Amino acid sequence: MKKLLILYPFLLFCLISKADNQLKLTNWEIKSTTEISENAEKVSMPSFQATDWYEATVPTTVLNALVKQNVYPDPRIGMNNFLIPDVSDEFNKKMDLAKYSYLGNGKNPWQEPYWYRTTFTLPKQYKNKKIWLNLNGINYRADVWINGHQIGKKEDVVGMFRRFKFDITDYIQPTQNCIAIKIYQVDHPGTPNPGTQFIAFGPNRGTASDLFKDETLKFTGGWDCAPVVRDRNMGIYQSVTLEATSQVTIEDPYIITTLPQKDTTVADITIKATVHNHSDKMISGKVKATIRLINELVYPSYTRKLAGSMKPISVTLPVTMLPNESKEIILSPQKFSVLSIQNPYLWYPNGYGEQYMHSLDLSFDMNNGKSSDREKVNFGIREVTSELMKNGEEYGRVFFINGKRIFCKGGWIQPDVLLDDSPKRIYDQARLMANANITLIGSEDMPSPSEDWLDSWDKYGLMNWHVFYQCYRMFPGRDNQHNPLNNDLAIACVKDMVKRYRNHPCIIAWFGVNEVLVDEELYHPTKEAVLSLDTTRPYILPVSVGT
Repeated sequence: MKKLLILYPFLLFCLISKADNQLKLTNWEIKSTTEISENAEKVSMPSFQATDWYEATVPTTVLNALVKQNVYPDPRIGMNNFLIPDVSDEFNKKMDLAKYSYLGNGKNPWQEPYWYRTTFTLPKQYKNKKIWLNLNGINYRADVWINGHQIGKKEDVVGMFRRFKFDITDYIQPTQNCIAIKIYQVDHPGTPNPGTQFIAFGPNRGTASDLFKDETLKFTGGWDCAPVVRDRNMGIYQSVTLEATSQVTIEDPYIITTLPQKDTTVADITIKATVHNHSDKMISGKVKATIRLINELVYPSYTRKLAGSMKPISVTLPVTMLPNESKEIILSPQKFSVLSIQNPYLWYPNGYGEQYMHSLDLSFDMNNGKSSDREKVNFGIREVTSELMKNGEEYGRVFFINGKRIFCKGGWIQPDVLLDDSPKRIYDQARLMANANITLIGSEDMPSPSEDWLDSWDKYGLMNWHVFYQCYRMFPGRDNQHNPLNNDLAIACVKDMVKRYRNHPCIIAWFGVNEVLVDEELYHPTKEAVLSLDTTRPYILPVSVGT
C-alpha cells in the first residue's frame, strides 16, 4: 500500500556518535523513474509534490523498502522469493515471474532507476558553515541532485565499495532543502543459472556470472549459500549524512601503533591526517590531538566496564595553509614524546586478553580559537606480525598479536541478503561467535561493511581477514580471468576501503582475493595501493587457491 508522507524537518535528523558535526538523513521516499514524468530538476526541488511515493528508511535497498511497505513478501521466508520478479527477463520467462511485477503489464521493476528523495531544514548551528553531503554506500550508480542542481553524475558516482562526498554549500537554502538521488541498477546484473535449488543436497543454484564484472556483491546473483536477490541490492545501502565545517577540513585520520621493545611495556603512536584549506586565503591554526582510554565498551544491549585508567594525552601542532592547499600532518613520538606510552592498555583477540580501545579527538582550531573541523576515531593499540611456517611439505601462515601466537579459528560471514542488518543483530552475531571461542572472521562477501560490523569485532576481539575482490569473480585460464572490467574503479574502491577501515584493530590482514588469483594488471596496482596507505598489517594476495 502506497502512503503519502509528510515530513517535518526536525524528524529528519539523528546525531551520529562519531562526530558532533554530522547528522544522519534517514527518512526518505522512493519511486521508480518509470512512474515519474517530471525531470530531475523538478523532482529535486523542495516544492515538488511527491504523491504516492513509498516510505523508505535509509539505509535500504529498493527491494527491502518495498518489502517493508508490503509491496512484496519477505523473500527470506519460505518460497516467497518466487513471488518476486528478477531483474533478468530471461529468468522471469523461465520461472513465470513477470506477472508479479507491481508496476503492472509485466514491466520489470528493477531495470530502470529509482528516485530516492528527502527534504530537510538545516539546524541553526550550521549557519555560515561549509555543508557536505556524504554517501557512505550506494549500489550501483547515482545521479545526485540538490534543490534543482546536479552535483554528481552516474559516470563518476559508481561502485558499491566506496564513499562519496559533495560540497553542497552553494546550493543550500535557508528554509527547506531537497536531496534527490537517482539510483541505477548494476551494469551487468546477469541471468541466474540455474537460479534455483529445489532439491536438498542437489545441484546448487549457480550464479549470474556477468555480475562478476562489476564492483558489487557477486552473491546477489545466486550462490551455493545465498538465494538470488531479485534487485541485486540496488539502492542506498549505507548511511547518508550531512556535515558542517569551516574552511579547513581534516581528512582520512590514520593511527599507527607499534611496540618498539621486545616486550609490551611501551607503545608508540603516530597520527597522520590530511588537512585541506578550501578557501582562497591563507589560514593559520593548530592541529590538536587528544587520546583517551575508553573504560566502557558500549553495546546495543549492555555496557562493559574495563579496569584501568590513563591520563589523557594531548599534542598540538601549528599549521599554516596556503589557499586551496592540502597538506599531510604527522604527529609522531619523535616530535612529541608523550606519544610514547608507558605500560599501555593493549587490544587482544578473543580469549587472549582484554579488548582495550582508545579514542582520538583530532581537530583543526583557527587562531581565533574556533574549531574548523573535528574528527573522532576509536582505535586499539596493538601490533600485528605474521610468518610462514613449514609443516612437512606444506606451509601455513601464523599470526602474532602483541607478540602472542594466536590460534586462528573461525570462518566466513555474509550479510543479510537484503542488507537489512540492524546494529543489535550485528552485535548479537559477534557475541555468539565470541562465546563460541571463535577468534577469526573472513568477510569476502562483504568488502565494505558498515562501521557497526567492524566496531562489534573490535569490542568482542574477533580478528578479521578483509578480502577486497570476493571469490571466483575471476579465475586463471577461464574467460573471466581478467575481471573486473574496470580496474581503475576496482583500485578506487580498494583505496577507500583501506582509508575507511585501517584504524580498526580487528583487521589483521588485507587480502586481495579468496580461493583464486587475480591477473597481473590488477595484482600490482592493488598491492601498491594497499602498501602506500597502511603499514600496520600484511597484504596477502590470496587467502587460499582453489581449483
